[in-house]
Amino acid sequence: MFGLHAHNLTRSTRISLVCLLTLSLAACSGDDLPASDTSDTGNVSDADPNTDADTADTDPGTDAGNDADTADTAPGVDADTDTDAADTDPPDEDPFCGDNLINAAGEVCDGTALGDLTCASLGFDGGELGCSETCTLDTSGCTRDPVCGDDSVNQPGEDCDGSDFAGETCVSLGWDGGELSCTTNCELDQSECITNPYCGDGEVNQPSEICDLQAFDGESCETQGFDEGWLTCSDTCDAIDTSNCVLLPPPIDCAAFEGPEPNNSIDQAVAIASGDFPVQDAFCGGDEVEVFTFNVPENCSADLVLTFSPTTDFPMVTLATVSGNFLTIDFPDQATHTITISPAASPNPRPETLAIAMQYLLADQYEIHYEIDLQNLSC
Repeated sequence: MFGLHAHNLTRSTRISLVCLLTLSLAACSGDDLPASDTSDTGNVSDADPNTDADTADTDPGTDAGNDADTADTAPGVDADTDTDAADTDPPDEDPFCGDNLINAAGEVCDGTALGDLTCASLGFDGGELGCSETCTLDTSGCTRDPVCGDDSVNQPGEDCDGSDFAGETCVSLGWDGGELSCTTNCELDQSECITNPYCGDGEVNQPSEICDLQAFDGESCETQGFDEGWLTCSDTCDAIDTSNCVLLPPPIDCAAFEGPEPNNSIDQAVAIASGDFPVQDAFCGGDEVEVFTFNVPENCSADLVLTFSPTTDFPMVTLATVSGNFLTIDFPDQATHTITISPAASPNPRPETLAIAMQYLLADQYEIHYEIDLQNLSC
């Protein structure tokens, strides 16, 4: 029993057991050996040293073995435990892109760590902000509300937006070619679309064309040697028609009419023969009155046409006939005035000889050139 459980006993207990075993062995020895002579008492110590030696051998052996076990076990447990504890502490690491922390120089974001930034804070209208593998912001998931000018046809009313024409081209719109453009209001601009040239397209764009409709390639009545009028183009676009261009009579030199002239009264009127029309003259240098006479048979009708130049700030002009019919005309915005002369008949009989008297009260300040012509004579 003692031998089976000796390793579980304390040192003091083991020592007590050793002593008890020693005493038991000594008692057993006394029973087996014969009694010795008292005179040999001095030799009794011979047996004691052997017993003491055995006891000493047992005692130190037991103690040494147990002590060694205890010493071996205690340091071993402590060493293993300390080593394991040191292994569980994580090693320190330097910050790096990908650790989900904005903790390194140059990082704007890291993984899901975006700081306080959002799509809205960056000027977008919505969406999800992301972070790239290099820890820079990824705004590809941010969105903007559709507006005209976002380069995308994405709302009602937009025909185009920037370079987005919703699939339309000049050709799809019926032209032969050219380039579409988009206005700032997102409407299609077809001004650069073209058709293949032809006579009648309003442009001089073929070698055979001299003109096309109202396009004359810089030509006008003036460049054609006339004073005024308008050009027309032939149906084949290869000829210019100048039939509506006119040459004007040379301008009157006002110096030739300087001062009062003899035809300043009815008695001094200048008679105009039927073959002398048209007559040109001018109000110049204080010459305020001009009187002319001419003949229209009583049974005939005609138009007396007066043309004045210039027409700006046109002054009042008084017209009269020697028959007593007076007409005051004030046409500040017209260059030509027509007086219709009817055949003589009751209740408005007239003589054959008529007179035209004109009065310009501002002749000392302005000059007015005029022309008198008798037209549409019918008898």
